[in-house]
Amino acid sequence: MDDFVPVLVRHVVADEVSENFNWRNSQFDRSVEKESLSLRLLCMNPALVFEALSPARSILLASGTLTPLVSLHSELASSFPLQISPNHIIPKDRVWIGTLGSQPDRSRLECTSRACQEPATQDALGAAVLHVCRVTPSGVLCFLPSYGLMNTLLEQLKHVFMESRNVRDHSDIMEDYYKYSASEKGALLFAVYRGKVSEGMDFKDHQARAVIAIGVPYPNTYDMAVKEKMKYNNRYTENRKLLPGNEWLRVQAYSWATITTHSTAWSMVRTTWRPLCRT
Repeated sequence: MDDFVPVLVRHVVADEVSENFNWRNSQFDRSVEKESLSLRLLCMNPALVFEALSPARSILLASGTLTPLVSLHSELASSFPLQISPNHIIPKDRVWIGTLGSQPDRSRLECTSRACQEPATQDALGAAVLHVCRVTPSGVLCFLPSYGLMNTLLEQLKHVFMESRNVRDHSDIMEDYYKYSASEKGALLFAVYRGKVSEGMDFKDHQARAVIAIGVPYPNTYDMAVKEKMKYNNRYTENRKLLPGNEWLRVQAYSWATITTHSTAWSMVRTTWRPLCRT
């Protein structure tokens, strides 16, 4: 039972008020919040799940985001004697990657959670996004650490789209984005790290001529599952050879964004965070 952590989760769902609601009521046009509680068991040890595959004579584990492999063996409690990490199909001269670590007044540009609350930082990020959109044809993707920051930075640049939390709206938004990104004016899509857009979606050719990555895609350290996993790894660093909590957190930021395209296309990736300019 040490590999599981019980957590009481509070859910708040907002339902739109009916249009027939009395406008004289002070709650008109507001959302009604419904609260529910659920008990979950969080698994801290992925090796328990992987153990079910032990009877197999051969296992092929393939993914574009397995590297770095430093923690894969210990987390899954398995050995992988045969490993391959091939080069990317896209040549270096077809992709440009740059970092932005300073604001227009030459002050440091930090994209931590606290720094992003500052109006000066928000203005600097907005100016950077605006500049990229002005010089980039077709589609531009901008990945942000949270939905809150995405709403703050949303501006009317090109045709602007936001990743929706609602699964039903997601396909409609993406269909519109694909259409406008092929137009002369182009389109801008704001998305969140570890959201639907960043996980498993392909953006080809004109759909992603530029990708803006703001901050580093670390997991949310306020998330109870992340907190407990860091504690668990710290507890078993010696016995099970797990990475310490802070190191485990770092390897979760395995990439900013993936542009899936062919070898003759061109793309640009721009990251905005001061420490990246020194690495």
